[in-house]
Amino acid sequence: KTLGLFKAGQEEGWIRKDMNVEFMFLLMQKTVPMLTDKEVMKLYNSPQELIKELANMFLYGISPSVDR
Repeated sequence: KTLGLFKAGQEEGWIRKDMNVEFMFLLMQKTVPMLTDKEVMKLYNSPQELIKELANMFLYGISPSVDR
């Protein structure tokens, strides 16, 4: 289902055409265990804070933007 959404988003122009959506899907799956990793959670005040950080990194990367 999520992979289908990525593919649809790519067709609609929400995701760059040069992105490998299968890799994006696998990357998302690999980050889920971080939500219960005690060492990772020590870096954040709440699971929601970590989720926001992951979402921002996933959507915007690590480069600064003047638009945000």
